Amino acid sequence: MIKHKTIPTSQAQLTHHPLIQRLCEDDTIDMSNNDNLLTLSQEDIQYQLNAMVLPVIKNDTVENAYYLLSPAPLYFMLLKNNTRNNNIRLGIYPHDEAEAVIKNHLFITPTLQYRTSKNILACLRARYNNAKNTI
Repeated sequence: MIKHKTIPTSQAQLTHHPLIQRLCEDDTIDMSNNDNLLTLSQEDIQYQLNAMVLPVIKNDTVENAYYLLSPAPLYFMLLKNNTRNNNIRLGIYPHDEAEAVIKNHLFITPTLQYRTSKNILACLRARYNNAKNTI
């Protein structure tokens, strides 16, 4: 059974599960150019963090440490630009569910999101134009 816990980002000792590291070692995620994140307010960052529940299992060798069961690149990008001690929600899974959760987050979730994300720039442009006409 999954348990939920909210902790300050300053206390979040999160490292990727070894299976995540192995499966994602050839991923190409460009996290170098985060200039647009500099324009986010701390409230914007907290809104993004509020929408997240990071899947984890406890690290039994280090107190208050967890292994991430998903890559979570957005979390790490936001954390770099976070000047406040915001909170993050954790979904703590039993150890025996780790592999199933990892497979779900690495393969099923991206497959389901692909159809909506491949047109994200067109959607953003349309939303921006709609906002200009509405606000």
